[in-house]
Amino acid sequence: MAERGHKVIAAAPSISTDIAERLRELGAEQRELSLVNASLNPLAMLQSLRDLRRLINNIKPDVLISYTVKPLILGALAGSAGHVPTIVSLITGVGYAFTEGREPKRLLSRAVAAPLYRLALARSTAIIFQNPDDEALFTSLGLVGRDRQTHVVNGSGIDVEHFLPAPLPKQPSFLMVARLLKVNLPISP
Repeated sequence: MAERGHKVIAAAPSISTDIAERLRELGAEQRELSLVNASLNPLAMLQSLRDLRRLINNIKPDVLISYTVKPLILGALAGSAGHVPTIVSLITGVGYAFTEGREPKRLLSRAVAAPLYRLALARSTAIIFQNPDDEALFTSLGLVGRDRQTHVVNGSGIDVEHFLPAPLPKQPSFLMVARLLKVNLPISP
């Protein structure tokens, strides 16, 4: 986007010096936000929403793209309040709240996340999912209105010029980089 002449600003909490440098190399500015992703503290969420609204009011962006649960919800709410013309919500997965399980923390997360998603996605111009199952789940739960424009993409993508194909080694080894979530699946005898 920066190469095409757009002003790009990346806002996130605790941006390291290395990441800030990489963002500058890509042509983007970075801005710090107060945001704790793992917390359900409503006062912390209000502070994050205030910070984001202040940033939006200062920048006056034409497009706001948010991803992951809390930034997506707060971004859509702050963007709507700040009259951002285009709000894009990118859903990278359903996350902890919508995976199987009946633990109190999961149930509380789901009870909080569902109405907030519904509120945020109603304010989104476009909603992008990384797989059709998540799109179907959000639609079936009524989190995405039938009048909303949704798209499914094949993941986040990689830089195919940087990560060139290489021959497989004779003795392959495997590395999995992922987030592990406990899912209660029925076990067959």
